[in-house]
Amino acid sequence: MLGIINLCVEFKRKNVLRDINLEIASGEVVALCGANGAGKSTIVSVIAGIVHPLSGRILLAGKPLGRKMKSEIGFMFQHAEFMDNVKVKEMLCLFQSFYRSPYSFDELVRLGLLQDMLLKKTHELSGGERKRLSFALSMAGRPLVLIADEPTAGMDEEMKNHFYQQLKLAVDEGLAVLLITHSREEREVLAHRIVLLKEGVVQ
Repeated sequence: MLGIINLCVEFKRKNVLRDINLEIASGEVVALCGANGAGKSTIVSVIAGIVHPLSGRILLAGKPLGRKMKSEIGFMFQHAEFMDNVKVKEMLCLFQSFYRSPYSFDELVRLGLLQDMLLKKTHELSGGERKRLSFALSMAGRPLVLIADEPTAGMDEEMKNHFYQQLKLAVDEGLAVLLITHSREEREVLAHRIVLLKEGVVQ
């Protein structure tokens, strides 16, 4: 479903990623692990179009990832940033409007356990609440692929278990997941395969 082919990235003439090759199939969770600075977030930034690689390609369903196809990828970033002074329910409606066949409002509320947060404004949310909203928004468009960067950091046990359950259900329905994590629990509960990244190289 998602293919990373011969990906190389340089910053200030220093190799950050070198010949990264990684494929994630539909219905598979791949955990990408490595020390801070190994290049994990750079891979996410390339997929998101924030960083432009020196060489290599990103494929989605066998086709080069273009601007229009990026709507098929959901991003759950480690540090979620939202517009201030916007209610949670307004954020859900806004993200629904971006897609042709989004999840319903009620489904998104259920995904993120957002029932008690709908009237809160984004700048009032705790770290765990921001993660809950980020998960719902990342799934709004029924993506083919989810990129989840340290997804359960800051979540309480109830939400963490709910997240595991909902993600497993989506994977069973064909979602491909690239999981960026330091958490042993996340790897043990979710991952079908673990890939180690060290100094910009897949081990």
